[in-house]
Amino acid sequence: MKVKVLHVIGGMGRGGAPSFIINNLMRMDCSKIQFDFLVRNNNCVFTDIIESKGGRVFEVPAFPRYLVKNYKATVDFFAKHGAEYDVMHVHANALYYILPLLLAKKVGIKKIILHSHNTQSNVHFLQPLHYLNKIFVSQLANVFLACGKEAGKWMFGNQPFEVINNAVDTTKFAFNDLSRSEIRTELNIPADAFVIGNVGRFELAKNHSLLVDIFYHFLQKHPKSLLLLVGDGSLKKEIEIKVKKLGISNSVYFAGACWLSVLI
Repeated sequence: MKVKVLHVIGGMGRGGAPSFIINNLMRMDCSKIQFDFLVRNNNCVFTDIIESKGGRVFEVPAFPRYLVKNYKATVDFFAKHGAEYDVMHVHANALYYILPLLLAKKVGIKKIILHSHNTQSNVHFLQPLHYLNKIFVSQLANVFLACGKEAGKWMFGNQPFEVINNAVDTTKFAFNDLSRSEIRTELNIPADAFVIGNVGRFELAKNHSLLVDIFYHFLQKHPKSLLLLVGDGSLKKEIEIKVKKLGISNSVYFAGACWLSVLI
């Protein structure tokens, strides 16, 4: 009999946590385990992979934007499907969305994993709720994981937790002179340019604003440098405006997320 795992996560775009989950899924024996996903937006770019491995993707309205709709849809989901799961794995940046944790206990899911993927909240006005729920964190789950020590302390405080490092297939990123030349030609990057690459979502936690400030000063001393930014996110436009104001648009390349998916 398959072990059925429900992953609860904000979205399944090309971010760190989704990639971490998919990397594990690709190496699992899917005759013995099934990964389903409950997401709070419709940006899943891994649906085909998940379904090919026997999993399903369920969507509920975004939280906190559609608070009432999210509550109703989440309650309905657990009423209909909750009892199917042996394990629920919640991936979180903060403790303000705990409804799935409460509902999982109600429907009798035995193993509830709470996994911290950040060291701060991306929604500042909900931060007090994080600290309130942190008091009761030991009652919300029975397995506590984090991507690092600081992320664990941020979410769990004194509650013991285990650090799960984000495993990376390093062969995908090994230096390849041919690929280097092809990519530089495609992006019209001079062969003698000193390229600084960054891969990450354009969100507060990634701090692209500081990166651009640092590169601005670096560029003054190394005028043949170029900053290559791979990714997408809600703050991308803001960073593009900042780059333009600093007058370094010709030295910063916004590659987007789709370009990354083609390469790796």
